[in-house]
Amino acid sequence: ECYMRLIVTFLLISLLGICNAQVKWFKGNIHTHTTNSDGKLAPDSLVEVYKNNGYDFLVITDHNFVTSISQYITPGYLLINGEEITFSRHVNGIGLSEVIKPNGFTLTDAVNAVKEQQGIAILNHPVWTPTRSYFKEIYSQPDLHHMEIHNALTESWGYHDDLTLWDSLLTSNKIIYGVASDDAHEFSHIAHGWIVVRSQELSKDSIMSAIKSGNFYSSTGIELSDIRYDGKVISIESINGNEIKFIGQNGHVLKTVEGKSADYEIAGSELYVRAEIMNKNGQKAWTQPIFINNKIPAHGSGQKTPTGYNMEQNFPNPFNASTKIEYFLPVESNVKVEIYNVMGEKVETLINSHEPAGRHEIFINSESLNSGFYLYQMRASSLDNKNYYNVIKKMMCIR
Repeated sequence: ECYMRLIVTFLLISLLGICNAQVKWFKGNIHTHTTNSDGKLAPDSLVEVYKNNGYDFLVITDHNFVTSISQYITPGYLLINGEEITFSRHVNGIGLSEVIKPNGFTLTDAVNAVKEQQGIAILNHPVWTPTRSYFKEIYSQPDLHHMEIHNALTESWGYHDDLTLWDSLLTSNKIIYGVASDDAHEFSHIAHGWIVVRSQELSKDSIMSAIKSGNFYSSTGIELSDIRYDGKVISIESINGNEIKFIGQNGHVLKTVEGKSADYEIAGSELYVRAEIMNKNGQKAWTQPIFINNKIPAHGSGQKTPTGYNMEQNFPNPFNASTKIEYFLPVESNVKVEIYNVMGEKVETLINSHEPAGRHEIFINSESLNSGFYLYQMRASSLDNKNYYNVIKKMMCIR
């Protein structure tokens, strides 16, 4: 306890630097093309059209080409470098610094190449016949956690089975997030599918972090005002929806509610729950899956065993209703994760048990926390006591 109090004193000043701003929603498109590949609009025209359509950020993803964005940057509008890596599959690389040449690539090669540049890999139009990806291929990718569930262009050509594939992967405990996009090649393709990201600020790092963590929803016109999960109830509030479906394993509809808002009380038997919101105009939105466990183990998600111990920063941070902590174990270990207040007093023990090697997530809800700063500590040791890991990080709760 004395050790914790000393650490708290040392970190208290730095805690005050955590942003107090409320988390906001930002609208963006992550799949577009310009005349640098097969798009019909020049980069400056494409950027201007999206800006005029109320978008906050844009990723230009020309085929096998990274379009320079520096000359199009304007205050209050975010541009992110990207590329559609084009081979027998199409994979968007978001946040790239250099072009990726997909010579003889497999899906694994593309995902790994994006990872090497610390980008986000997104599998595009997975059920479109020319680039069709199959369950086993996607499931076996340990670093692929995003796929398009609505591509406006291929949807117009009659390919509508992305959601079936998504639910099949989720039912097999593959952690993968669903993205909507325009796949814009022409002016008429613009503003048909997008993502809305919940982020502290409109910056590349913050937006990328939120996308990576699945802190966004996908839409073709439905606008949501809030998505909450307190560990017991999932709450959805929309601005222009009139029907909300809560969906679980194998795409089974768990509950349907008429109206702009709805709650779903967790029964405990669900593996995951996602929501689909729609209106009478045929517009839709899809939330990301919430896995109904305090933690999500690595098995069944196509993940490789980590090479070392690590605990990530909780996300989102600051948080209101909930946040999550991701940690990694290279071997089976004794793990203890605890929360402390700024006085160094223990607030809660999140984990205190033997855990298998792999990737894990801990869900924290704010029900038992007051507004303010907290520290969370992870201590882990291998069963033979040859390896030991100890780290402390800070977080902020805003009620």
